[in-house]
Amino acid sequence: MLALFGLRVWPVFKDGALYGPFWDNVWVYGPVFSRASQIALQGSFPYWLDTVLGGFPLYQTPHFSATYPFYFFGLIDYGSAIQSLYTLTTLTFFHLFILYVNLYVMLRVAGARGLASLCGATIGLASGNTEVYAHWITISAAYTWFPLLVAGMIRLARAPLSFWSIALLSLSAGLIGTASPSQAVIHAAFVGAVFFIGTGVWLWRKNGPGACGRLLVGLIVSGIVAFGLVGVAFLPMTLATSGMIRHIGGASVIGHAPIPWANFNHLQLAPAALTHLLIDPRNLKVVGGLYIGPLAFLGLFLLPLAYRRGDAFTRFLIVICGLLALYFLAAGFGTHFGISYLHFYLPLLNRIREAGRHLVVFTIMATLLAGLGLNVLPDLLAGRERLSGRWRRFFWIAAVAGIVAFIPALIFDHPKIFVGWLTLLCLPLAFFILRRTSFGEWALASGLVGLAAVASFLSPPSTQPFFVSDYLRPENLRSHRVLRRLAEIPDIRSYRVTVQDSSVLPPIWGSNASYYGIRTFYLWMTPQPYDQFREMFLDRKPNLRELRGAKYFVCGQEVKPLNPKARLLFVESGYRIYEVPDAMEPYTLVHAAKSFKDEESFRRALSQGFEYGEIAAYPEDAGKKWAKRLSDLNSAPVASPPAGDLLQPISNTPNLFAVEANASRPGVLIFNQRWSKDWHARVNSAPEEVMRVDFTHVGVFLPAGRNYVEFEYKPILFWRLLLLQRATFIAVLLVAGWKMARSRRLLPVGIGKPACGG
Repeated sequence: MLALFGLRVWPVFKDGALYGPFWDNVWVYGPVFSRASQIALQGSFPYWLDTVLGGFPLYQTPHFSATYPFYFFGLIDYGSAIQSLYTLTTLTFFHLFILYVNLYVMLRVAGARGLASLCGATIGLASGNTEVYAHWITISAAYTWFPLLVAGMIRLARAPLSFWSIALLSLSAGLIGTASPSQAVIHAAFVGAVFFIGTGVWLWRKNGPGACGRLLVGLIVSGIVAFGLVGVAFLPMTLATSGMIRHIGGASVIGHAPIPWANFNHLQLAPAALTHLLIDPRNLKVVGGLYIGPLAFLGLFLLPLAYRRGDAFTRFLIVICGLLALYFLAAGFGTHFGISYLHFYLPLLNRIREAGRHLVVFTIMATLLAGLGLNVLPDLLAGRERLSGRWRRFFWIAAVAGIVAFIPALIFDHPKIFVGWLTLLCLPLAFFILRRTSFGEWALASGLVGLAAVASFLSPPSTQPFFVSDYLRPENLRSHRVLRRLAEIPDIRSYRVTVQDSSVLPPIWGSNASYYGIRTFYLWMTPQPYDQFREMFLDRKPNLRELRGAKYFVCGQEVKPLNPKARLLFVESGYRIYEVPDAMEPYTLVHAAKSFKDEESFRRALSQGFEYGEIAAYPEDAGKKWAKRLSDLNSAPVASPPAGDLLQPISNTPNLFAVEANASRPGVLIFNQRWSKDWHARVNSAPEEVMRVDFTHVGVFLPAGRNYVEFEYKPILFWRLLLLQRATFIAVLLVAGWKMARSRRLLPVGIGKPACGG
């Protein structure tokens, strides 16, 4: 497996080819993963990203969770810009190999032998869906563990109260949910529900209600363990969904609103695409792949023989996985086979708008079925199993049909497979590894390995050279030149940058700026918090950006900041960079406060010259809560600036900020970060409740005199769920260690340790 995988990916890896060097990786995953890795390498947890959207709550996104161990946050640096694209591709190759191993494990658990499992796993590795999903690291990472989840389901059905069954199912579910708590979780829930309902009915009929009860207990325990592992990613995202906006093919869905029917069947397959089950097209234009290839057809042709000779559970497994494979194959065609009309009303599944995305389940189930079919070949050709006349004829017809299926695939796919021939170099290795008792068995084994190699080069990795990347767009390169010049300004990271440009979208500027540690208000990610999405388009509101700490403005042709005090700093690549003198500082101490009915009334006052550097604004409904302190604050005359006030920043880490404040009299310390309930404060080491100031800032009341103030970003629910995740994982490891040690102690004498002279 190592040899075949290495020979498959090495040519494209050494040539510097990339998976998906386009919009999502260049301007979404690249900058987000890069910034998260930088925060983690500093020893902080990347709860949020300070460089985009004015402060993006990363722990609430359904794209991925920073707790997923195989993104390696805190262990590797994703790098900036171009380097992040190569890091994402390397990480994708890593997950593709883990997928290969997990497919093999799934087939072994299902009952296939090693050689059939190798061939079946190769079918899944080289499938069209695997290569399509490899363009998005979060999707690829989540579905990497789906075969292991299927293996856990099969093992739990066989031994529902076994610790190893529960551990396999729950750990794989935890990895899926933390890699991306979205589409893969929906598919896992649906497949699991169908599989276990079917298993329960089968067990009830075969062994009675007692067997069904044991399965239910195993499922409950697995669910508890799985929640302990995945709750940290799934629960905060679920609670935040009501405040998210999702952009769907020209439409927008806010919160839990349903997807409009007109946008629900985006990019579905036409029935004519069924030919691409055998011939790899690479132009289906759906997020998902149909191709499984001729080796899968060989295995599927032999599947009736596997059903005939299998035990009762194997037959049940073939039937239920076959039904799932057919269902999700039909689902990929959307309205053509009617499945979309059903999914539109099914909870969870109605959150997946692209019909082609369902093909991933078809691919995994087809891989399982094909591997079980291929499993009959060694015994039949070696003579260990005999077939009657009609079954013998069926076998030879199926085998010949499966081999013949390679011919059209070779004819139609030959223009793109010339580098794939390297995979045949694994055959000499197979000669030495595959020990067989007869020449016929060795020939069969080598032949199957050869077919697996051919199946691999029929569908090579769908990487692209760097020169086609969106990164090389002229307008993108100009923005990087401007940002490199901006990054040289000494205090650039203490303030934010506003962009007013019609040729390059502000979200692209925001993504690129994140690589340089420059803070902006922009990021185009779907879904994203609705309030922050609206704030991206407020660049022309007078004084609002200055209130948020925007000191520098990047302006395109014939655009200028509304602020009359703006001063031109320099011109770079056709862009004019302005500086304003009245941007709010990172910390501001004020001694007066004024109430406003709502945010809109505050913005009107702000556009008319509200002195945000001297007066704290607060909503009327908060006035009752802070009535005593506000009364004391407003009772004294306002001095501008107050004599004796002094602010000295002490610490500035991604999650913890500290400042020493010498207040001449009681006041409000305003911390220029976007308001969130996840901010907490300590004044002189004592917890102090934070206040929402200016409808967008974090503030805290200070007594007169010298004070040491800390602001910490710490989502409490997430933190507790993180502790639960760690505790659950440690508990599973401890039980696993105890079980292994106990089983070793119970081994009969002479097993596990050779006798003297043995």
